[in-house]
Amino acid sequence: MMSVALTASWVLPYSTRTANPDRVIGLHARSPALPPLHEKTQPSSAAVRTDASGLINAGLAYLVEHQNADGSFGGPDSRIIRVGLSALATLSILSDANVEHRGRYHKEATRGVRFLMNCATPTGERKGYFTAEGDTTSRMHGHGYATLALTQAYGMFGTRRRFANSAERIGVILRDAVSIIVRSQSRAGGWYYDPFDIDHDEGSITVCMLQALRGARNCGFHVPRSTIDRAVEYLHKSQNPDGSFRYKLFGDEQSSFELTAAATSSLLHAGKYQDRAVRRARDYLWGQRLDDFLSGSPRGYPYYGLFYAACVLRFDFDRDLSSVLMPRIEAWFASRFDPSTGVFTESQNPDFRERTYGHCYPTALATLTLQVHKGYLPVFDR
Repeated sequence: MMSVALTASWVLPYSTRTANPDRVIGLHARSPALPPLHEKTQPSSAAVRTDASGLINAGLAYLVEHQNADGSFGGPDSRIIRVGLSALATLSILSDANVEHRGRYHKEATRGVRFLMNCATPTGERKGYFTAEGDTTSRMHGHGYATLALTQAYGMFGTRRRFANSAERIGVILRDAVSIIVRSQSRAGGWYYDPFDIDHDEGSITVCMLQALRGARNCGFHVPRSTIDRAVEYLHKSQNPDGSFRYKLFGDEQSSFELTAAATSSLLHAGKYQDRAVRRARDYLWGQRLDDFLSGSPRGYPYYGLFYAACVLRFDFDRDLSSVLMPRIEAWFASRFDPSTGVFTESQNPDFRERTYGHCYPTALATLTLQVHKGYLPVFDR
């Protein structure tokens, strides 16, 4: 079994180092400015977005109201994705600057992190794999989001060892969680629905693993450079001539706005800011595709897609573009917000696939997306 040490080796344009690798490290030091992808004058950060605090506050209130006693989120209709949903909801609450002992929802953040920690398989070959009773759908998607959520908590919670959610215990779990991801990479360089299935892969799980590994590397965990290089090559090979990304490298050539946004975000998380594939994908995303996506009736996974679109804008270093597009994305969410319940929904759209997972799922993704620009989560710190 591969041992995942607590040292940094995946070198990105900015990195977090510490002389004592067993000590938790702060992740909010600002990095040197990177060149923008477009040669445009960058306006001040105040021009980037409109105020969406009302939507965020109402959505977070709904999430904490629907947190269960064990720290998970959602009702019976969400049980099949307990791990993935709880990870996304916890990420959204952490994005509001709620940590172990600070913030209006610090208790809910702590319970969410504790639930994810308790989902880690304690022994055996799958030690560190996140799973929960009744969860038949999260699988490696859930493992990736849970890993990402715990990497963010690891950097934000502090070192008070007397608490159950101490960084020390989170770090032990994360070593095993990262090892699961590294050992589950397919021969082609991607990932699939189950751990250690190295003969199959697909794009949506691959991008989820890359984002989780970025969070882990930022915390100082060892992530082999070869793992990242192979994953980046996988995404490069998955790109179509029009700039979109295919669902699978082999056997399924369907592409979508959602998957293209996710793949582009993952390339940016891998430090490929000047990558030609990123430029081509951005032309695809921000052209007519975005107009069609925002103005039409969404069929697939629009909340998932717009989360990753916001991530792309966060790392795009083109403030002019963000100032135009983020308000449109926020308006899209506002048009789907029900103030009487506090949820984001598509109740009148039978083709809305994300409705399968209950109201907490789109609400968690909506509130997380609307908070990407804050940069409170270390993984969103530029």
